[in-house]
Amino acid sequence: MSKQDLRGKVAVITGGGRGIGLAIAQAMAKKGVAVGLWGRNKETLDAAAQAIVNSGGQAFPVVCDVADKDAILSAVAETEKALGPISILVNNAGVQGPNGPFWTNDPDEWWHALEVNLKGPMLCTHALLPQMREAREGCVINVGSYIAIDPCPPASAYSTSKAALLRLTDSIAEGVRDVGVTVFAISPGYVWTDMTKEIDQERQLHDPNYEPPAKDWTFLPEDAANLCLRLASGEADKLTGRMIHVRDDLDTMIETADDIIEKDQYALRLTIELDD
Repeated sequence: MSKQDLRGKVAVITGGGRGIGLAIAQAMAKKGVAVGLWGRNKETLDAAAQAIVNSGGQAFPVVCDVADKDAILSAVAETEKALGPISILVNNAGVQGPNGPFWTNDPDEWWHALEVNLKGPMLCTHALLPQMREAREGCVINVGSYIAIDPCPPASAYSTSKAALLRLTDSIAEGVRDVGVTVFAISPGYVWTDMTKEIDQERQLHDPNYEPPAKDWTFLPEDAANLCLRLASGEADKLTGRMIHVRDDLDTMIETADDIIEKDQYALRLTIELDD
């Protein structure tokens, strides 16, 4: 597991106009990566791309809906025409979905969260994986959440979409392991973004006893950005298919990768205790 120079690579970051996505794009641009910023808000994307260019980086904004297959195929063509072949994909775009008890949620709003948070990464990865396989080089990073590993009644759509994203991650990873393409899921922790502000406000409405996560579970967008850089560089290729939290000690994980694989850790699994 050797570290590769990222200069000259091309990356796409969905939801790259603000928050965690923008931090990832900025960090990659500083390492010499040309970044494609995909999202729905043209003004936000243009401003983000201009800021990266003004800092000496290379960025190209594309307005698209990640849940629209034709829009994704068009975005791939536009980005590669402007920047070159894409070898890094960060599926960051996401929506919170409806909050509150499941039976009070609007079914269409609930399903929309699955459309963006699961179908979006599926479509983007599906569009880029063939060329990554042919080039025998590529890295896909899905921005997940620890909300995926436990029941979360106030946010059933969001938690369901993130749990499914973990299974999509390791399923794809196993299929491309032998051709030099890696697929990871990361958890950025609780980052104070526009989305989390909305989540807090909604949960406080439904549960007056709700309190935001403790300080040791809150992180900066730059924490996720640094983790993405290390994964994209190839340092942790042996851990492909795993979910890594920003608070995890990646150096130790790399050192003990064989043990993690043998014990099947850092993955969505059913654990059964058997009697002797």
